[in-house]
Amino acid sequence: MSRRTPWSLLSVALLALAALTGCDTTAEEVEEGADQVQQEVEQGAGELQEGAEQLQQEVEQGAGELQEGAEQLQQEVEQGAGELQEGAEQLQQEVEQGVEDAQR
Repeated sequence: MSRRTPWSLLSVALLALAALTGCDTTAEEVEEGADQVQQEVEQGAGELQEGAEQLQQEVEQGAGELQEGAEQLQQEVEQGAGELQEGAEQLQQEVEQGVEDAQR
């Protein structure tokens, strides 16, 4: 089946409709109309494909940025946890020193 077949069928259907309704549309006009519809459909499909590809790129970019942000947040949390641990150890030492000083 050729790519032209659906449009040829559309042309035949439009000619039959024109004959039934008494329209004086010629086969050439119907064929031109079918060609125009085909071109518009193909153009719309191309634009849709371009839009889908652009959306895909934006989603991938956003996912990459989200991943980077998550990694940065993870590093900051780990750094903060390390600083908190160091502060807790220092406080523990100061409390122990204070207890020793109080016992003397």
